Amino acid sequence: MTVRFRNHAVAFAAFLVIGTSSVPARPFRFDDLARVQRVGNFSLSPDGQWIAYGVAVPNVLANRSASAIWLVSTGGGPPRRLTSGEKA
Repeated sequence: MTVRFRNHAVAFAAFLVIGTSSVPARPFRFDDLARVQRVGNFSLSPDGQWIAYGVAVPNVLANRSASAIWLVSTGGGPPRRLTSGEKA
């Protein structure tokens, strides 16, 4: 399995988990979007054992997002937060 394929597979899996976790009874609105954490920027380690990804938490009042880098094993297990900050 190529690195590029794994990156796409991980991104697709994250989309499925996040994008289909619940079906709203009404249309999706801006205030709903403002509460959603954004997951992206996936990177697979050279040995294929770790995935690093970013999670951004929006702050509508401040008009910015706070970002953190997370790390998870491709073999499973809980993710670890590596960084935290007030800015993207």
